[in-house]
Amino acid sequence: MTDTAGTQDEPIGGGSTTEDDPFIERYREATKEPDYVDNLSNALRVYQREEQFNVGDLVTWKPGMRTKQLPIYDAPAIVIEYITSPIEPSAFFPEQEREDLRVGLLDGQDTFHVFSFPSSRFQVWKPHNARD
Repeated sequence: MTDTAGTQDEPIGGGSTTEDDPFIERYREATKEPDYVDNLSNALRVYQREEQFNVGDLVTWKPGMRTKQLPIYDAPAIVIEYITSPIEPSAFFPEQEREDLRVGLLDGQDTFHVFSFPSSRFQVWKPHNARD
């Protein structure tokens, strides 16, 4: 699976509904691939694989599950907490996932940032996860 996180100029789904939306075009092309159904089924298995995290655990995106620019693939973020009242999808953003995990990371100026994500998209980070 490839990294599908959009850039600042390129939202992922829902941001633009025009036929020339780069996300829509990539999706259209992906559905034509002979292994699309197998890849789709595999993505579901990865997404549904449950992992439990503790405060202080280092985590990273599961392969193919990155939907936001940060944290970058294979870089560790630290678990801050499980959100007891997770952010649920709303009528305004029905495609939004249930965000139940809060993680932190340091930027290039050593400023600590905290973000909320669906825990189903993360796995425990280990140094061997890192790409060269």
